Amino acid sequence: MKIFNQTQIREWDAATIARESIKSSDLMERAGYQITNWITSRFPETDQKFQIACGIGNNGGDGLVVSRLLAEKGYPVEVLLLTLGSEPSPDNALNTKQLPKYSYLTITSIGPDRELPKINPGSVVIDAIFGSGLNRPIEGYFEKLFIHMNDRASQIIAIDVPSGMFIDTPGDHHTIEAEITLTLQTPKLSFFFPENKSKLGEWKIIDIGLHKGWEAEQETPYHFITEGEVRSIPVPRQTFDHKGTFGHALLICGSHGKIGAAMLAAKAALVSGAGLVSCYIPSCGYTAMQAAVPEVMVLTDDHENKITAIPDLRSYKALGVGCGIGQADQTRLALRSLLQGSSVPLVIDADALNILSANDGDLSRVPQGSILTPHPGEFERLAGSTHSGFETLEKQIALSKKYGIYIVLKRAFTCVSFPDGTVHFNSSGNPGMATAGSGDVLTGLITGLLAQGMAAEDAAIFGVYLHGLAGDLAAAKIGMPSMIASDILSCVGEAYQKIDKHQ
Repeated sequence: MKIFNQTQIREWDAATIARESIKSSDLMERAGYQITNWITSRFPETDQKFQIACGIGNNGGDGLVVSRLLAEKGYPVEVLLLTLGSEPSPDNALNTKQLPKYSYLTITSIGPDRELPKINPGSVVIDAIFGSGLNRPIEGYFEKLFIHMNDRASQIIAIDVPSGMFIDTPGDHHTIEAEITLTLQTPKLSFFFPENKSKLGEWKIIDIGLHKGWEAEQETPYHFITEGEVRSIPVPRQTFDHKGTFGHALLICGSHGKIGAAMLAAKAALVSGAGLVSCYIPSCGYTAMQAAVPEVMVLTDDHENKITAIPDLRSYKALGVGCGIGQADQTRLALRSLLQGSSVPLVIDADALNILSANDGDLSRVPQGSILTPHPGEFERLAGSTHSGFETLEKQIALSKKYGIYIVLKRAFTCVSFPDGTVHFNSSGNPGMATAGSGDVLTGLITGLLAQGMAAEDAAIFGVYLHGLAGDLAAAKIGMPSMIASDILSCVGEAYQKIDKHQ
């Protein structure tokens, strides 16, 4: 799914009106109808009261349509109608004129020359004041209004975006703080950054039927990974395929006390579908690995407790490194040898990332096309501290471009950046996956996918989606608080089946 900026969203509306030969008011009606359907499914009892705050633009117009449609269905609605010195948009004015004829609907004017409106206990407040077109900071009356609504409303639903939020740039002024945001057609870039969680609450995409042809023609660097987009990535298996068809992956992992990280990564590479998996570990882990993961071939370092060298790499189609390896001096030298000796891109995680960040110039030695999988702390060590999600994204894109690498920044809506500046945010996953070893599973999955011949961009996108979906299935079975990495691993096969059945 493409993520568009403020200008493109306006153009998409205009293109829909032009190409479908409809009035702009018809499109507003369509949006209001779909929003109302969602609201009435959430609140089926018609005694639920609503207060709908409507601005003077088209976002306010959407709110006016919702007000009318809810009143038609018998819901008690109070429209908090903003009056300012400037004129409302034509479609807003058209819908305002239709309000007085509905018996379940009352109108209260609000604005700088009036007292702040009373927010009734038990009412659901719907925010339709500004929408996605805002480009100036909130101050004065609107700052007071937003604070007032946030403090007094038991629940706020925002239409498209919470009023006051910028969608393409950072902003730290007051906004509406919604419990639910019903965003129209596509998510907005600002939705994917941690600092905006308290403003957005839970967000849902409402399809209002904007023109698909226009969408297909437009370019954007930002995308939202959905199940529909990953279904075509795996190559179907054929009758005469064999284990050699699906590649040989090597994982260089583990140190004394962290052999479990190697086991998780190795198991994940196997269940990803790789034909063969080898694991290079310190000697202390040999017996445990052979017993716990009999399907994996085990190679051992001469050192008992840590990685000090690199094996012959010629047999392997994909290499993953870093899970649990520690940061001993000999391990640092071994990693540098790997960077210099690898003829294929690497999947680099955990301590390998920390070694890279601690040694100036090591990042430039990473083979182009490699996939780095940092969590936020590891990324900050690589790129430097940042003050907002927008700044983090800028640094992530810059690193991908500079070094020709893919970066998988692990967090809610895991962000995958490509060397060409393209960015993909993941839709699967949940907070239960914030547990030790979850990243080791992801490293193994992506390495195994690369071994099967997937291009790096496909392995990164499919890997993070499959990982997140497995986490969602695990959460549904046992609940998020109790999840461990092995639960995610055990659900990878079911996640594959879920994707396959929709082919």
